[in-house]
Amino acid sequence: MCDTNQDRLEDARQALGADEQYTNYEEILKTHMLMRLLFALLCLVCATATKALRRGIHFLSEVPVKCQDLGRACNQSEAMYMMAEDYIYTKQNVLVAELVKRESMGLGPVLT
Repeated sequence: MCDTNQDRLEDARQALGADEQYTNYEEILKTHMLMRLLFALLCLVCATATKALRRGIHFLSEVPVKCQDLGRACNQSEAMYMMAEDYIYTKQNVLVAELVKRESMGLGPVLT
């Protein structure tokens, strides 16, 4: 568990059952048993993913990013960068998909 806010860190660690806690991302990367990371903050994904890949650590992001350094790191690393976008499952997108599927939008038959 990592949070730069020390006051929230212990509560989050306990709530999620994490064994360890960190306030510094660089310290996480030094952990020899670390094999993969999941990261959610868009503003930090490029830099953190790039650092992880350069250390051979797999990285899963829930947000898409455009970053030349990340692209180079992906090409040079044996570790994988994975992107698991979940935006298509928001309530409004699921609703529109269902309306299209039922042909309720005046579009006629549409492949789904």
